[in-house]
Amino acid sequence: MIFFVQFLGILVNFISHPVINAFTSAAAIRIAFGQVKGILGLKNIPRDFLDMVYETFKHIPKTNVWDLTMGLSSLVLLILMKKLRVIQWKDDPGTTPSRCVKVARYILWLVGTSANAIVVISASGIVAILLSYDVDKLTITGHIKSGLPPVKVPAFSVSDGNTTISTSEIFTGIGAGFIIVPLLGLVELIAIAKAFSRRNNYKIYPSQELIAIGIANIVSSFFSSYPVTGSFSRTAVNSQSGVRTPASGIVTGAIILLALQVLTPLFKYIPKSALAAVIISAVIQMVDYEIPRTLWRVKKLDLIPLVITFISSLAVGIEYGIIIGVGISLIMLLYPMARPKIKTVPTDANNILVLKINHGLNFPAVDFILEEMERLSEKDGRYQSVVLDCSHISEIDFSSIQCIKEMIVEFARRDSKIVFACITEKVFRYIEYAEINDLVVSATIKDGCRILQDELKKELQNGELSHTLGEATVIVDISSHL
Repeated sequence: MIFFVQFLGILVNFISHPVINAFTSAAAIRIAFGQVKGILGLKNIPRDFLDMVYETFKHIPKTNVWDLTMGLSSLVLLILMKKLRVIQWKDDPGTTPSRCVKVARYILWLVGTSANAIVVISASGIVAILLSYDVDKLTITGHIKSGLPPVKVPAFSVSDGNTTISTSEIFTGIGAGFIIVPLLGLVELIAIAKAFSRRNNYKIYPSQELIAIGIANIVSSFFSSYPVTGSFSRTAVNSQSGVRTPASGIVTGAIILLALQVLTPLFKYIPKSALAAVIISAVIQMVDYEIPRTLWRVKKLDLIPLVITFISSLAVGIEYGIIIGVGISLIMLLYPMARPKIKTVPTDANNILVLKINHGLNFPAVDFILEEMERLSEKDGRYQSVVLDCSHISEIDFSSIQCIKEMIVEFARRDSKIVFACITEKVFRYIEYAEINDLVVSATIKDGCRILQDELKKELQNGELSHTLGEATVIVDISSHL
C-alpha cells in the first residue's frame, strides 16, 4: 500500500506546468460559464460544456431580468470590494498613521476580505424583503433539509423495492472504474493543488494528499457523503477570501455543522444569481492570459500540451483533458529518448567518422540509432569506420547490449570497424558482464581514432594498453578513464 501511494505520488509529478495552466484556465472558463445560467435565471441547462454553451445562448430570450440585475450587481460589487484589501497605502516617509486611520484601513481590508459573505447576506436580505411584499421574482436556493445525515455503515447493495443488486454485481459493473475513477480524481486534485500552490506560494506533497483524500472518503462514507475530491470552484472562493492555512477547513466544517443545525431555514432566501456571481468572480481570475505569449517566446513546443489540454478540457471534460495533457507531455518527454540526435564530431583523422549520441542508448531508440549510423557512415558507396562517443550513455539495458552486438556485426560485415569511446564506469561494468565478442572500447576519442588508423583488430603490440574481456575484446587505456 505504501509503495502504491508513493508510486501515485511520483506519477502526478509528470503533470507539467503548461498542462496545469491549461487545466486551470479551461476549468475556470467551464465553471464560470456554468454559472451564467444562474446570472440569467435559466433552467434545465445541460452540464456538458458544448451543450451548455449552445443551450445557454439558445435560451437567452428567456432571461429573468430580476436575476440578471441581481447577478450583475453582485458581480460588480464583488470586484470593487475585493480591491479594498489590496490597496497600497502611500504614507509620507517618517510619518505614522493615526489610530483612527489604522482602524479605518483595517475595516476596509476586512470588508474586502469578507466581500463574498457580505454580498450573499445582503442579497438574501433583499430577497427576504421582496418576499415580505409578495414579490417572488428572483430564483432562490429554496428549502434545505436541516441536520446531519444519520451515521451508518455504507450499503454494499442497492434495492429499488422490487429488485436488489448485490455487492458482486455492483463491483462487476464498476469494473475498471475501481482504478480509473480514483486515478482521475487524484490527478484532478493534484492539478488543482499545484495551480493554487503556485499562486499562493506554498508546497504540496502528493503522497500526503492521496492519503488525506483516501481517509476523508472512508470516513465520509459513513455519513452518506458525496465522493470527496478537489473542488476548483470552492478552492478558488477560499483563495479569493484570503484563506492561507489548512485551519480554514476546521473553521469551514464547524460553520457548516452549525449552519445545518440552526441556519438552514435562512438558506432558502439566498438568490442563485448572487451565488453565481461569487463563483464567477473567484474562478475567472485563474485564467492565465500571459502563458501562451511566454511559451511562444521561450519554447514554442510547449504550446502543444497547453493547447491540447485546454481544448480537451473544454470539449470532453476537465478530468479527461488533464489525462490527455499528461499523455502528450509524456510523449514529448519520451520522444528524445526514442529519437536521439546523432551528430558528427570534427576530427583530423582521415576516413574515420566520429559520432556522438546526445541522449543515451535506450531500447526504444535501438533501431533508429542503427539506421542513422549506417546512413551517416556511408560515403561514396563505401562505409567508414566509426568512433562512437558514449559519454552521454549513463544507463544500459539488455536491448542496448543487443544493439551494440548488432553494430559490431554490421560494421564487420561491411569491412569496417566501430570503437566505443568514453564509456562510463557503470555502463562499462554491464558491458563487461555481457562478454561481447570483438568489442573495442577506448578511454578517449583520440585513442579510438588511433586504433582505427593503425587497424588494430584483436591484439595490440603494447600489452600495457590492452586488456581482454571475453573473446577478442580489446580495451584501450580504459583504466585511467575509470
